[in-house]
Order: sequence, then C-alpha cells, then structure tokens
Amino acid sequence: MACNLYPKTDDSILLKKSFEILNLLEQSQWQLVYNYFDSTMKSVFPPDKIKETWETIGKQIGEIENNVDTTFSEFKSNRIVILTFKFKVMYADLRFVYNQQSELSGFFIAPNYNYSDYQIPA
Repeated sequence: MACNLYPKTDDSILLKKSFEILNLLEQSQWQLVYNYFDSTMKSVFPPDKIKETWETIGKQIGEIENNVDTTFSEFKSNRIVILTFKFKVMYADLRFVYNQQSELSGFFIAPNYNYSDYQIPA
C-alpha cells in the first residue's frame, strides 16, 4: 500500500498564495514573483521572462476584469489552483501548480470556453 509521506497543503493557503502572485504580476513585481518559484522554474523563467510573458498576455487578451471561478486539482504529487477570469477579450484559466513544498512549479494560462458573453437571439 502506497503511503503519502507529505501532508497536503490546505487549499486555502495555496489559493491565498496564488492571489498574492497574481497581485505581484499586476504590480509588475517580477522579482517577487520569481521568489515563489521552485529551482526548476527559476532556471527557465527569470524575472525578465516573467515580465515579457505577462505583458504579452495583457496585449493579447486585455486586463483582468473579474474572477468568475476557482477550482482545485491534483496531478501526481502537485496541487493545482485554477483561477478562471474574465479578461477584456475572453475568459481564461490561470493555473498555478505547486510542488510538495508549496513552491510554484508551473504557471499556465489557457482559454476557458465554458464561459461566454454571447447571448442567443430571441
């Protein structure tokens, strides 16, 4: 029988951490975002790349308007916080992946097609 030697981090702690990271991104605090990363992320995603990526996202889909959903997932030994936002142009999920030490080991953005402002004509 397999035994998980690592206690699960309370999802509320990871949710708070995800919003802290998001606020830092919105405030252009690239180095502080970088400090949340695990060693692998730090090796491939330095502060200048964080800046470039976040600014590109802003140019492509606009500013965040509001949070419409929050879900949690697990993959292997990672906990994933999925924050769905309405951006100016579309809905998208920000996925924050945390390792067993609660360090950010992945950060992804993907379109969310479950939400739409389109109304079927009467």
